[in-house]
Amino acid sequence: DLQIIKKNEKWPIFTTRPDTLFGVTFMVVSAQHPRLMELVTDKQKKEVEKFLKKIKSTSEKELEELEKEGAFTGSYATNPATGKKVPVYTGNFVVADYGCGMVMAVPAHDQRDFEFAKKYDIPIKVVINPLTYELNAEKMTRAFTTHGKIVNSPGFDGVLSEDAVDEMGKKFGRKTVNYKLRDWLVSRQRFWGTPIPI
Repeated sequence: DLQIIKKNEKWPIFTTRPDTLFGVTFMVVSAQHPRLMELVTDKQKKEVEKFLKKIKSTSEKELEELEKEGAFTGSYATNPATGKKVPVYTGNFVVADYGCGMVMAVPAHDQRDFEFAKKYDIPIKVVINPLTYELNAEKMTRAFTTHGKIVNSPGFDGVLSEDAVDEMGKKFGRKTVNYKLRDWLVSRQRFWGTPIPI
């Protein structure tokens, strides 16, 4: 869970890569999140509303192909691994029904986050290096998304990222399994067309 500073309460976050937790430099809340406006400060309200109006008329398929965009909410969260404040944005690349509609952003190791960070001049922090060379955050032209050796993560430096997933997960969170079950009849209609009425 991430501590939202403005509200002084913990909000759940979702990650499939706990090995990159020390590299979180910002958070992104879905534009459809039911509590989004609670995070928006008076100073940022106009900017966020302008962004929401812009994406309201865009379909989900179009959003996937669009440039990664967003707006700063004015709020900050505390990274549980580093204790540092990170800005909270709303963005067009996080959907409300993925995880909890709020994701940590690790630009050095996620391509969508990388593009967003470059656009809004957000710091990029490398926490996983390839086994054969070291990355330079300032010279990166794309995110490094595969496994390697952990760096810049006190207590975990030098550990292989595959091994760090479980260790960091136990220290900073809990493992859960999410199931996506749909009614069989509806799924069948979607796949095969309308069934014979009974």
